[in-house]
Amino acid sequence: MCLLSWFLKVRHYLDKRPIKTSQTRKKIEMAKKIKTKRRKYDYKGSLYEYNGRWYMKTQLPGEDTRRTITLANPGQLAAKKRADAEAIAQKIWDEAFVKTQGNHLKANYITIGELKKLYNAHCEAYYSAGNPILGEVKRALDLLDNDLLKAADFTPRRFQEAIDKMLKPTEPLSLRTVNGRIGIIRQMYTWAAQREYITREVAFGLTLVKNVEARTKGVKAAAMRGDVEIKHVKLTLPYLSSVLQAVIKVQLLTAARPSEILNMRPEDIDQTGVTWFYTPTKKGTRDPLHKNAWRNDEKKFGRKLALNNQAQAILAPYIKASRIDEYLFRPAAAVEEIRSNRTRNRKTPHIFGNRPGEKCKGTEALRLSDHYDSHVYNVAVRRAVKKLNEDRKAADLKAIPNWTPYQIRHTTATILREATGDNDRGLTMIQTLLGDQSIQMAERYSHRKKRLAAETANIVNGQITV
Repeated sequence: MCLLSWFLKVRHYLDKRPIKTSQTRKKIEMAKKIKTKRRKYDYKGSLYEYNGRWYMKTQLPGEDTRRTITLANPGQLAAKKRADAEAIAQKIWDEAFVKTQGNHLKANYITIGELKKLYNAHCEAYYSAGNPILGEVKRALDLLDNDLLKAADFTPRRFQEAIDKMLKPTEPLSLRTVNGRIGIIRQMYTWAAQREYITREVAFGLTLVKNVEARTKGVKAAAMRGDVEIKHVKLTLPYLSSVLQAVIKVQLLTAARPSEILNMRPEDIDQTGVTWFYTPTKKGTRDPLHKNAWRNDEKKFGRKLALNNQAQAILAPYIKASRIDEYLFRPAAAVEEIRSNRTRNRKTPHIFGNRPGEKCKGTEALRLSDHYDSHVYNVAVRRAVKKLNEDRKAADLKAIPNWTPYQIRHTTATILREATGDNDRGLTMIQTLLGDQSIQMAERYSHRKKRLAAETANIVNGQITV
């Protein structure tokens, strides 16, 4: 009986013991390969956890002793997750390695976050303060949200994923905006390759990704800006303050950009001759204001706007009421005009109710800007057109189309082109008036092709009968 019991125990043991078949051997070999597989990170040292936080014990390149390093981002406590700790450890190792080996090896270790900081600093030094391109650079670089990723690992596939973030069917951006941000990211990598922060192969890889086309879902094609009819401008004027009415009239007479008129100051106007000349400059400096200021000839001579007799008559009261370094068109004057109109048109007798200025605490003047900007100017025109169309609807009249202040520039160019004719002299006059650098841009502002197409159609109509 004892022998039988011993035999059964041995048999049970042999049945439970695993048999190393060929399939089992393959699994064992695969497990060994996984263990010996190269790590994602190549720093040297050991990571350990203490009180829920991660630290590293290592000897960094260029150092003589082994020490303990807290694995934390600047201004934060040590990481709680091992994945975050490993990424920080690799970054610390790479920074120490680059310092000891030289900048020519940084191409393999610089991260996207570091590259964005370097490029932002370059743009701030290259472009003038307040340039809108700086804001667009920031919005473009915000698409690269993985700051710990190595810049060399930003492949065309990842670039396409960043582009897809901008394609929102519910809130589509304009085609020009999307492709502009794509170009900024490409330009950053080209700039980095020139300075050997990355290899040229990485920068070339981004050129393989094409720009977004107009038919792509999630973008909207921006319509070309046209001119506005003079009669529509004149209908809108009564719905604006006298200050903005003067701005529009001067803009019509000079074909200036809105920012150039809104930044006008007496010190920038040469009143010595029969024709006055206005040189737009930044306040407190003699730097040119307009967008072509970076060109050498404009830096040297500046843009000159000629002011004829009508423009002089409009500007004279504002020059007289302003200091030499004060902006001519100030919101405070418009607010005072609105309050005066309300006081004059009030129904309650002046001996009853509130007196003018009784409730003013003197703080509103501090909140008003010293001059109008292009955005406020645009909003005021849009509201005036809306109010005008409401009154025309009540009178059973057709509404006028919405227009923006920048269209006035196109209107003046078109009127001048019709007066001078389609010749080289007329184009040169438009080019001088607008301050453009090319004849092609002057043709675009005067809408020459559209008018020539209409004339061609009329000629064909008179010559061919079907």
